Amino acid sequence: VKTIRESEGYALKRINTAKGDAAKFIAIWETYKSSKDVTRKRLYLEAMNEILPKVENKVIVDSSLKSILPLLNLNKGGAQ
Repeated sequence: VKTIRESEGYALKRINTAKGDAAKFIAIWETYKSSKDVTRKRLYLEAMNEILPKVENKVIVDSSLKSILPLLNLNKGGAQ
């Protein structure tokens, strides 16, 4: 009986999570349809805001120069 209740609780949690994810996607889609460029830029910036703090080393590539820019090591307080 306990296992059945736990399974039902897990199923309910998964269903609610899926409904929430779907609602979030639909809201983003509606916003995207009305202003594609702004929404695309916002989603990109939100993703970078979440990802970059977890990355230890960051390398910036200047596409116009076709080379890697000098690395500024902020941890040591100087440029390399």
